[in-house]
Amino acid sequence: MRIKAFHKDILRAITHSWSRFLALFVIVALGAGFYSGLRTTAPNMRATADAYFDGTRFMDVRLVSTFGFTQEDIEAVRAAEGVADVMPGYSADLLVRMGEKDVVARLHALPSDYAEGKDSYLNRPTLVEGRMPEQAGECVVSEGGVDDTTGLSIGDVIVVEDTEGDLDETLARAEFTVVGFVRSSYYLSMSLGTSTVGSGTLNRYVYILEEDFTQEYYTDLVLTVEGAAELNTFSDAYDQLVDPIVGSLEDLADVRAEIRYGEIRDEAEETLADAEETYYEEKEKAEQELLDAEQELLDGEQELADAEQELTDGEQELADAKQKLADAREELADGRRELADAYQELVDGQAEYDDGARQFADGRAEYEDGVQQLEDAKAEWLDGWSEYLTGLNEYEHNYSVYQQQLTRQ
Repeated sequence: MRIKAFHKDILRAITHSWSRFLALFVIVALGAGFYSGLRTTAPNMRATADAYFDGTRFMDVRLVSTFGFTQEDIEAVRAAEGVADVMPGYSADLLVRMGEKDVVARLHALPSDYAEGKDSYLNRPTLVEGRMPEQAGECVVSEGGVDDTTGLSIGDVIVVEDTEGDLDETLARAEFTVVGFVRSSYYLSMSLGTSTVGSGTLNRYVYILEEDFTQEYYTDLVLTVEGAAELNTFSDAYDQLVDPIVGSLEDLADVRAEIRYGEIRDEAEETLADAEETYYEEKEKAEQELLDAEQELLDGEQELADAEQELTDGEQELADAKQKLADAREELADGRRELADAYQELVDGQAEYDDGARQFADGRAEYEDGVQQLEDAKAEWLDGWSEYLTGLNEYEHNYSVYQQQLTRQ
């Protein structure tokens, strides 16, 4: 009876206040709906993300090393128990000029499997626009967000800035042509992460071909765990499968790090030994070159002294030649004076001859005397002329000797 009365009270309450009942019903229904939706949203999001990870072959573990990874390191990781696939790679955080902006970008290398046309590599980016790189110097860039101000488009050229002067130790080139835009399962958050470059905040990521990197050792090592792809990434079973592998890899890292340290130390010691040997060789060579240079300097000083002595001798010879020339000129002047005197005597003799001719009629004796005087005058003139020619020849000879001496000097 009490149950029936309770039911009657409930029915009476509903029928007497339909609006209140409907409002409460709607509120309860909405609350139950929201609760059900919230309960199913997280699993659906985790399932969607897991499917996205599996579709891009997202890594299970990422290994980094300050020493870099050698081929021996890679083989050791690949041989570890529970490891399925291993992919080495290169990456570098650099300041990149995109459009009119300098942004901090992380450059990743597309592995050799990609270059060979295979799609089995890990952490595959998803192409959004354009195409993937096909040759060196091409790149794909992460699609810009709502706050992107670079204005970057396909066909543009981005320039990696060499801020520390050692870019050639990382990349084979500084300029890359944008051929597409991508998304990556490696970067799901709105924030791409932090960096030690520039402002410290990573703005974009870029994929280039592996051949555009020049680094000697791999900087990244990503791998998948056997059986992990069949499990949900966010499940406890996944953690229980991957965590022991991570622990074993950490132990392996300690061993490989010690080995790698020894290799680097041996390489450094060998480099130091080579450098010392080169130093001593170059030092010996430099000392010998210094001795040779000193000897050349001494020889040059001696040659300079000899040249100065030759110059002094030449100046003395030139002075002697000038004196000989002056003497020859003086002798020539004397010869000219003697020639003038002889000529004057000739004139005088001619005058006497003329007087004798006028006086010829006065007497044979005076005529004979005049002729004789004329012959004597001619003889004196000829003697003067001969002396003049002798002086001229001697001058010409002295002048010729002087010219020859000047030519030899």
